[in-house]
Amino acid sequence: MLVLNSRKYAAPASRQQLPERQGPQWFGRRGGFTLVEILIVVVILGILAAIVVPELTSASRQARENVMKDDIRFMREQILRYRIQHDDVCPGYPAGVPAGVPSEANVVAQMTQYSDARGNANAVYTDVFRYGPYLTRIPDNPITGVSGILVVVNGAAIPAPDKTQPYGWMFKPETLEFIPNLPGADLEGKPYTSY
Repeated sequence: MLVLNSRKYAAPASRQQLPERQGPQWFGRRGGFTLVEILIVVVILGILAAIVVPELTSASRQARENVMKDDIRFMREQILRYRIQHDDVCPGYPAGVPAGVPSEANVVAQMTQYSDARGNANAVYTDVFRYGPYLTRIPDNPITGVSGILVVVNGAAIPAPDKTQPYGWMFKPETLEFIPNLPGADLEGKPYTSY
């Protein structure tokens, strides 16, 4: 016997004695979802995805732009450190001669290996080759994925950015300009070349 609200009710002896359910026939069924129910869920998920995906895309682009700003800052710091330790001569010049023609090979060697006071590079530290290395490698441009450097010779202008070229950065040792090879502007409308 069950006691509810001070009244006594007899529990049914078997399931067959329960009254039949009232209402629509589908109310009590135990099947899967109907096609309409599944379509409604799919439409709702599609609407949510349409709202969220652009936000994620924008966030990943913003993250790549921030990484690029940090890479540029770090490269400029290391170039300046090299210049301070090498009698005001920037990396890129052969044997530390500013009248010489700077090259990418010299920039990479002088920044990633040990160097002497004149800027000659060596893979091994010695008493003569005691400066550096300033980088473990030249970083990839995080937006284009290219790591090469276009080294601009003295007296020449830095070319307009062209991301179809095989370099991610442009460097002019004569003026210490180090900029990304990337046309256009960031999410805030600031040109990449003004970083």
